[in-house]
Amino acid sequence: MTETIEEKIERFKDYNRTLIAAAISKKNRRYQGLPAKLLLCSIFDSLSIAAFPNEDKVGKRYKQTIADHTEWTDHDRVSLLQLNGVMKRIDNISSNFEELKNWVSVETSKKFPSTTRMLSPNIGLNNDPFLSEVLAHWPMKADGNPEKLGKLWPEDLTHRGLFWKYRNKLAHEFRLPGKGSQSPFRWEHEPYYQEMSTITDVDPVNGLIFDNHWELIYPTGFFLNIVKESLDSIYLKYMHEKTSPFLLYDESDLWL
Repeated sequence: MTETIEEKIERFKDYNRTLIAAAISKKNRRYQGLPAKLLLCSIFDSLSIAAFPNEDKVGKRYKQTIADHTEWTDHDRVSLLQLNGVMKRIDNISSNFEELKNWVSVETSKKFPSTTRMLSPNIGLNNDPFLSEVLAHWPMKADGNPEKLGKLWPEDLTHRGLFWKYRNKLAHEFRLPGKGSQSPFRWEHEPYYQEMSTITDVDPVNGLIFDNHWELIYPTGFFLNIVKESLDSIYLKYMHEKTSPFLLYDESDLWL
């Protein structure tokens, strides 16, 4: 019996669900979920082809799939901590960025206060400004486009841009960016900022002296959410269009 279009689309969804289940198996959730995250990003890469088959630029396709086929409402926010860190790292930053630098410094101090506690509540991404708010302070060229900050565009500092950077760290270096640590005891499904404490000294009166800083965390459960949401959305897209997503993938014996 000939397989119907609807059956092909169902098979596409079932196939990817099987891959997702394998990606998050117990052994792949070790090492801060590094193997699971890499495999989930690979599945998401594949799904992005079905989402935007006419987009040849992988990064653009990847980020557009996040924007259009997931429920992640914070993807268009800019990470204040990452932006602040980048600006501090650049030597001889252009005076054109003075307004942005001052604004970011004030907002970071206000929204991410440093404490002396060993344990602080995590902070959600809703503390970060949307890209439009940042662009209001970002220097613009004569043609109305933003200036580059070192090698970075404003878009690179949005959370969808950082998710793409995270994917590249996994794929090309097999490591996690940053120094944060997700919980080893429970599934966490939303990104957050975590205050990290490092013991720098021992005072005879005050005891342990800590150096605290904030780290951005994208937990394994969040990667799982992104992939499952995109699969469900793309499945509905093809059911509506009555076309098979399998047609977009080369299944010949040629490697090139």
